[in-house]
Amino acid sequence: MTPNFEHRKVLIVGGGRSAPDGARIFLSSMGCECSVAPNIPQALASLEQKQFDAVVLDSLCLGFSVTEAISAIAEVCRILAGRLIVLTNENTSLEIKELVSRYSLPHVQEDRLTQQLWSTLASLFHPDAVFGRITHIARPVVDNLRQPHDGGTRDVNPVARRLLFASGSVTVDLMLERQPDSNRLAIAGQVLDSAKPDRRLANVPVVLQSSKGPVKFASTNEFGELHLELGFEPSLALEIRISETHWVSVALPDFRRGTRAEEKVSSLPETGSVLSFKKAAAGGEEEEGKR
Repeated sequence: MTPNFEHRKVLIVGGGRSAPDGARIFLSSMGCECSVAPNIPQALASLEQKQFDAVVLDSLCLGFSVTEAISAIAEVCRILAGRLIVLTNENTSLEIKELVSRYSLPHVQEDRLTQQLWSTLASLFHPDAVFGRITHIARPVVDNLRQPHDGGTRDVNPVARRLLFASGSVTVDLMLERQPDSNRLAIAGQVLDSAKPDRRLANVPVVLQSSKGPVKFASTNEFGELHLELGFEPSLALEIRISETHWVSVALPDFRRGTRAEEKVSSLPETGSVLSFKKAAAGGEEEEGKR
């Protein structure tokens, strides 16, 4: 057994069934300290009171509502920095299985518990050692906040901000707008692939990531457009699933900061139209990071 895994604290959600009980027995035999919560509310209460290294969640606790499942998963990840494993079986609803697949949530099949659980848990504790997917970091191409206004001035605290990001042939065109008298932000955007102009990136999974893991899940519509509303929070990024193993990450700016806290203004095209944005993305050099 790997020494670093001894005394890892794991919360098992869904006690009383064979799969969660089997997970508890197996992990306990491997040196983990396991606690049990019968349902989501009690699991969240336990997470608020005690520090855990991971959560193993029986998919049956998520019910059959995708909306409720998304909310529960996001809340667990908010507290636990995304260290969540979902147990699935033949009784798991097709909607929940599709949710797990679409957003690449770590999961283990109940009938392969002992074969899959340990390696999946290892990938959460040591993510650099297991490459479940490749995430390309999109580079910023256009930012209207960094373009000069009348008299060479700039908006210190603009209500709306338009940005264009590029990763290879994929572009993400975003408009960020603060809600009046609110600490909330509305995001509207579109995902396009210049290499395949006729391709519509419809029903593409989008995950809003914070420093503590995913906080919101969404999908693009039939035109590849996305719409999200969120509260101000530092270190936010949109992760967009272009294909099964290809994700694109877009780092969102912190609207609470003024231009003094901004990085030095870079040379970006002075344009505001969507068409010009796309031309700028297609003409720039690619500097793509992988995570």
